[in-house]
Amino acid sequence: MHTLGTFIEPGIEAGGRGADGLLVGRRVANDAFLRALIRHADVARFLLFVGEEAQRPGVQQFVNSLNSDDAARVEVAHRLTLPDRLAAGEISVLHHESHWGWFFDLVALRDRFASVHVPVTGQIHSLSYPRMLESYLRGVLAPPGPGDAVFCSSAAGLAAFEASWKYVAERCGSEAVLLNCEKPLIPLGVDLDSLDRGAQTFPRDALRARLGLSSQACVVLSMGRFSEYDKMDLFPVVRSFSWLVHSEPSRDLHLVLAGARQGTSTSDMVALWAAAMGVADRVHLVIDFPPEEKGGWLSAADVFVSASDNVQETFGLSVIEAMAMGLPVVVSDLDGYRDTVTDKDVGLRVRTRPEADLGLLRQFGMTLFERPLHLLLGQSVSVDPLALQAALATLCGDGEVRRAMGERARSRARVTYGWERVVPRYEEVWRRLRQRAPQRVQAEPFALDFGHVFAGHFAPPEHAAEDRPLRLFGDPNAMKFHVHPELRSLFTEADVSHALGLLRGGTCTRAELRERLHASRFERSVRGTLAAQLMVSWLLKQGLVCEH
Repeated sequence: MHTLGTFIEPGIEAGGRGADGLLVGRRVANDAFLRALIRHADVARFLLFVGEEAQRPGVQQFVNSLNSDDAARVEVAHRLTLPDRLAAGEISVLHHESHWGWFFDLVALRDRFASVHVPVTGQIHSLSYPRMLESYLRGVLAPPGPGDAVFCSSAAGLAAFEASWKYVAERCGSEAVLLNCEKPLIPLGVDLDSLDRGAQTFPRDALRARLGLSSQACVVLSMGRFSEYDKMDLFPVVRSFSWLVHSEPSRDLHLVLAGARQGTSTSDMVALWAAAMGVADRVHLVIDFPPEEKGGWLSAADVFVSASDNVQETFGLSVIEAMAMGLPVVVSDLDGYRDTVTDKDVGLRVRTRPEADLGLLRQFGMTLFERPLHLLLGQSVSVDPLALQAALATLCGDGEVRRAMGERARSRARVTYGWERVVPRYEEVWRRLRQRAPQRVQAEPFALDFGHVFAGHFAPPEHAAEDRPLRLFGDPNAMKFHVHPELRSLFTEADVSHALGLLRGGTCTRAELRERLHASRFERSVRGTLAAQLMVSWLLKQGLVCEH
């Protein structure tokens, strides 16, 4: 494949953190996917589209963090250039990091400007945010077709995705128009080299010693953001672990909870809860550890537990990372865990079910803030604490079972989930989609027509204004001007000097000046037309030219 284009979200250089500095699971996954794609995909060039010039330095910082061979295949481009690149047949595939939002805008842009078929693909992550439904409405007007795809990382995620899109389509009387695209089931991947490097750099015994744990201790690890809002409630995990400890007080059992603080007091409350449960000396918190230590902490454990209780979870990266490092896993019987953890083979799934009617929260979905909404969703789901204790007891109490499951987990994860195995599956879908005949919906973009909507803001146009001659306002050699950095994606100071030169010693109308700019500076393209229009407007606005 020659060229893959993708929109880049602001903050890519922050390593998965949002503007508030907090980790966002979707961003972490997207960052890892993009790095893996650049590293492993057979793609000649990657176009990373920024939405504003202020974003460019951060994206360039990301590019500079790649090895030199990979960085050489990456170009940072402004989104204003996308229509013309599509018209020129320059792009082979457009992939978006999500299945909503700009995904539908990319479909509309492709349908409007592409000279050849360009598949547009997206990726599901969390599916539980009510605001997504508003975005899906745009998909009714610009629906993805059979030559497009939304990649689904789990069977549960696929089912939820189909149900939500079908609901919107039916409410709009469009039947299943949104579901005409392909929906390949492909898991997310793991950077095995990074995990192995972490295990080598931060040895098992050294990390255990940091917590005062012996080499003989049986260590249960849970790794994830400290957030009961959108990750998991750790109180039941600590309670089940305390039951296990009190049932076998002589056994050297320890629970390590590792993750980002996320700007909450959750980790402090968990520590107090462990004390209340009488296991303060057995529960250890590792907060905001450096990403490069992840492989080390996984190798320092004997059992991994993830009692996710929230429908916000779709796949569960931490589980396959643990499996890749040879850990048997104890997980809730929920979402993507049901795909990755075969019961009693690589780990144990714990009975998980909603104990309250999740449908009752529908009426609050559009009015509550997202965090309290997801707290209510999570508290409506129970991961059976007795079954969780029993599963932990099984693995902590039998070293042979633990080691056998761990070896099977390692083998499966490394054969199935290494990025070098996962990326070719994406490429196969893209190759297949490119062979499809385009089925475009030539609709007007679902966007504000600013000229029409805001016509009433201005006095009626003067019909003769377009024909009035323009002239330079002063000596062009003495003129001072500065082009805003964001405008430089359309025209530069050199372009301004050239335009002033076109008026030196004479006059011309607005239309004539635009025509001269097209003939000498700007292509007759979407971006070129916008540049010529704005250039003339800017010259008048800045007082560099005036009506004669």
